Amino acid sequence: MEQRTWNILRSYLTVAALACLMGVSYELFVFPNAFAPAGINGLATMLQYLLHINIGYVSLLINLPLILLAWKKVDRDFARKTLAFVLVFSAVTLILGQMDLSAIAYDTGSSVILGPVAAGVVSGAVYGWVIRQNGSTGGTDVVAAWVRKKRPEASLVW
Repeated sequence: MEQRTWNILRSYLTVAALACLMGVSYELFVFPNAFAPAGINGLATMLQYLLHINIGYVSLLINLPLILLAWKKVDRDFARKTLAFVLVFSAVTLILGQMDLSAIAYDTGSSVILGPVAAGVVSGAVYGWVIRQNGSTGGTDVVAAWVRKKRPEASLVW
């Protein structure tokens, strides 16, 4: 296999593996401890708690228009990798949502901080690795990429 093709395949496999890791993190750390992370998936998590609609569906519903925005206004490679992440993450959460993972889920009991810390460590690592692949986890990452493309001079404070 040609080196360039191998690098592209490896990048997409990395994004897919990271999406699986994030989905497992939600099932093992987020949902058992009943909190909502930051960003669009945090909003999707709150909707799951409130309306009992799996986060996989809500994440797709919210992220697909944003990915279209990324395709048209940011970068097509970025949009494809973000789409790959969102599709795999949604599929993993839908599949794992049908399983009883209570035996391995990390229920922190009386501590309200350990579950979010564990999920935050995983999420932070996933965010960093996905961005290094020129992708994102969707949601506000896509909006930030669009703002950065439209106004490169804008800072975080702006």
